[in-house]
Amino acid sequence: SEQVARAVAAVQSTQLADLAARKSILKHLTEQLPDRAAGVREQLADLRRSGAALQTKAAEAEQAAQRIRERQEELVARHERVVGAIAAKLRLREMDGVAASELPRLWSQLHNLRQGFELLRTAAAASVPAPYPEAASRCSPGELSTLQHLQQVWTGSTGSRLRAQAEEADT
Repeated sequence: SEQVARAVAAVQSTQLADLAARKSILKHLTEQLPDRAAGVREQLADLRRSGAALQTKAAEAEQAAQRIRERQEELVARHERVVGAIAAKLRLREMDGVAASELPRLWSQLHNLRQGFELLRTAAAASVPAPYPEAASRCSPGELSTLQHLQQVWTGSTGSRLRAQAEEADT
C-alpha cells in the first residue's frame, strides 16, 4: 500500500506540475496578448494607410504617364510638321538655285530662237522686191506654205528642246 500511495502521489505531483506550468503559460499569454493584439492592430492600420497612400500615388503616376504620352504625341506631330516645313524650304531653295543657274541660259536660248525667227522672216521677205517688203504677203500659196512649214518645224523643234531642258532643270 505504500507503493500505491507513492504511485498516487507521483501521479498527483505530475498533474499538479502540469497545472502549474499551464497556469504560468496562461498568465503570460493573458498579460502579453493584449499588447501584442494592439501592436498587430496598429501595424494593420499603418499598412492600410500605406496601401491607400500607394494607391493614390499609383493613380497620380498613371495620370502623369498619360499626360506625358499626350505631350509626346503632340511633340511627334509638331516634329513632323517642322520636318515637312524644312523639307519644303529645302525644295524651294533647290528650285531657286536651279532657276538662278538655268534661267539665264534659257533666256539666252529664247533670244536665239527669236533671232532665228526674225532671220527666217527676213529671208522670206528677201525674195520680194526691195521697195515693197510688205509684199511678202503676196507670195504664192506654195511659197507661203513652205515658209510656214519651215517656221513650224524650226520653232517646234527648238521649243521642244527648250521644254526638255526646262524639265531637266526642274528635276
